[in-house]
Parts: sequence; C-alpha cells; structure tokens
Amino acid sequence: MRNLEHLAKQINALKHDIRAEVIINDLLKNSEIEENQYVTQNEGQFSRAYRFDILASEVTDYDYDSRQVLKLNLSRDSIYDMLPENITHHAKNDGPDKDVDVMIREYQAQKKTTESCQNFFSTF
Repeated sequence: MRNLEHLAKQINALKHDIRAEVIINDLLKNSEIEENQYVTQNEGQFSRAYRFDILASEVTDYDYDSRQVLKLNLSRDSIYDMLPENITHHAKNDGPDKDVDVMIREYQAQKKTTESCQNFFSTF
C-alpha cells in the first residue's frame, strides 16, 4: 500500500479530466487503498465547465481515530445543492435601513450554516 500523501500529490498532478470513479476503482483494484480509506466531498458543479471532475485531493482525518483517508473534492452537486434554499435556510427580512455591518454578520452566519448543511447532506 502506498503513502496516501503520495497518492494525493499524484492525483493533483493529473493533466487530464479523469472521473473520480475511474481513479478510485483503479486504486482499489491495484490495492493502493482499502474501501474505507477514501471519502468524497461534492463542492458543487459551478466550476465544472472549466475545471476537472476532481478539484483537489488531500489526506485528512476526522479526529475520530488515528486513521487517515484520501479525500477527493469533486466539482459535482450534492443533495444539498439540489434542494430548494428555503428548506435549509430561513428567509431574512431585508429592510432599507440595514447597514453594512449587519449584512456582513448575516453573510458570515449564512456561510457557516451552508457549510454545516453541506457536511450533513454529504453522508447521503
């Protein structure tokens, strides 16, 4: 079995758009990784028109134990991206007297909520 850092660097260095399924299947077939040694995270397909299927690969652990996994960030929509926005986010009342500081705080809170929702739906 190869070092996961080495595999991540090789995947990041690919010069062609190869689908994640092909790469993972090849790694599994050649016993480079085990079935429980990789995860994928869908980042949305906004950049898919000009980017590869795999946006980046990295080695990560989720602090559950000492096991590290190969994480592939994909330019694909997740279930979260396909849901109507009002299912996961509450509508805010916008008024003409809203100042920049309030808008910045709302944006930062919305960003945290979005990240939490994406993490929740990534398991499905």
